[in-house]
Amino acid sequence: LDEKGVQSNAYTDFHHTVFHALSPVVDRQGSPMLTPVLNMLGDVAFRPQLASSRIDKEREAIAAEIAMMNTLDYRKETW
Repeated sequence: LDEKGVQSNAYTDFHHTVFHALSPVVDRQGSPMLTPVLNMLGDVAFRPQLASSRIDKEREAIAAEIAMMNTLDYRKETW
């Protein structure tokens, strides 16, 4: 959906994993974007297709996030 102007990303905190997408309401041909965007988010959340190179990259990001969040101060702030 990148070619249709959809931007997506995800983040985690101590209690949540959030997937989000920013999309135009309609594409250049005037077709509604809600259904394709929701389908894309469903694929990401429930049917991921991850290349091993992406898994290694994400593993590094997750390890950094865990290290950042695994402190007593952070846990007290997010309780």
